[in-house]
Amino acid sequence: MPFESPRKRIRFSHEEWLTPQKIADQLIQELEDKSFLGFREERNHLQDLILRTLNGGESNSVLIMGGVGVGKTAFLNQVLADVTKERAKTKVVEDNVLVVRLSGWLQVDDRLALKEITRQLHLDNVVGDKVFGSFADHLEFLLASLKAGDQKSSKPVVFVLDQFDLFCEHHNQTLLYNLFDTAQSRAVPMIIIGLTPRIDVVEMMEKRVKSRFCHRSIHLNNPTSFNGYLEYFQHFLSPQIGNPDKSWKRHLKDKFLDTNSPGKKVLNQLYDMDSSISHLKYILHEALFQFLSDPNGSSFEPEHLEVAAKLWRPNFDEELLLGLTVLDLALAVAVKNTAFNKVDRHVNFEMVFHEFKTFVNRKCSMLNFDRSIIMKSWENLIHLEILRPLDRGAKVQNEYKDYIMDIMDLDLTKVVDKVPGIPLDLRDWAKTGFRESA
Repeated sequence: MPFESPRKRIRFSHEEWLTPQKIADQLIQELEDKSFLGFREERNHLQDLILRTLNGGESNSVLIMGGVGVGKTAFLNQVLADVTKERAKTKVVEDNVLVVRLSGWLQVDDRLALKEITRQLHLDNVVGDKVFGSFADHLEFLLASLKAGDQKSSKPVVFVLDQFDLFCEHHNQTLLYNLFDTAQSRAVPMIIIGLTPRIDVVEMMEKRVKSRFCHRSIHLNNPTSFNGYLEYFQHFLSPQIGNPDKSWKRHLKDKFLDTNSPGKKVLNQLYDMDSSISHLKYILHEALFQFLSDPNGSSFEPEHLEVAAKLWRPNFDEELLLGLTVLDLALAVAVKNTAFNKVDRHVNFEMVFHEFKTFVNRKCSMLNFDRSIIMKSWENLIHLEILRPLDRGAKVQNEYKDYIMDIMDLDLTKVVDKVPGIPLDLRDWAKTGFRESA
């Protein structure tokens, strides 16, 4: 069965009631191939194209576009699995379907791509020591070897080109031209599926390649809201097989989904860092392992999620902030509180200086430094890339150039709270997003 993962999986029966530990073990096995939420129309469209190639002998080409981590590969694998199930219903023999997977990261030129196609089609012995006059002749020979009588009885081929945009950078785009040309000529039933994060990839194609492309595309997006992100969280933590005790769902709701739950705050931080589905999967995978390896763990807790997040992405921003002086930290807090009241969160030195002096005059006179010293601290934040400049042209005075803070507010608040010697008023000021009124 060419579409199924070769790795065997342990499954619990539908009748078995699952403990939290068994649920976690089951979810770890399911996470990699967990089906998508939504995208039903897109899935049906791609499934229809593939089935028309496999069952009807048609040839097609399509691009799956979406940002890094949106789950393009998982989406495709799910559709291929659905195709396998659909064909099983009609008792179609799957052995006559060939899937060739190429990656722009690995097959960096057309010669390597051709060798990989030969290997995956199991045609090494057929090619032998033959010498071909051109790339097109070589590819044509490989595909002709798959023919068996008429078009419908020939073996259909599914070509998957991951990082499709990198193939567009190959010299003369010979591979793409010959694949699309063969598909257009319908010599062999085939479908070419390209996966790419670039939405301008069609413009990267040469004219002769573009004219042979079917101009079909499927667009995938990460959740556009935190609520959508939470839906995926619930989806990934709901076992597909078995009967979890109702307390599992109730526990997830109490610990992770209720408005003021500790887990929801952790999830919000994860969403702010990276809203991609693949990132959430990785974090949940590690968090479930943390739970199973916790000798005192009787339930899945927000702490397991926090540990997983730190293991997956160490907080370098927090380490950077720990090396700042008290004045630098105070000025960073002034940046945070100034930005809080702005929709675009853009700030300049004059805005932040006014905010800082207002706080110092009212609450913390020990931080009453000269303007020149505060400017040096401001320049240090820029040098450390805690403040990221926004280009407004060279004619703008330094004090009025726009910047945006490139660290999370929560990281800054945590550091101010833990660094020894920080004035109490500054700790309190860091914990609020509201600026001090004059």
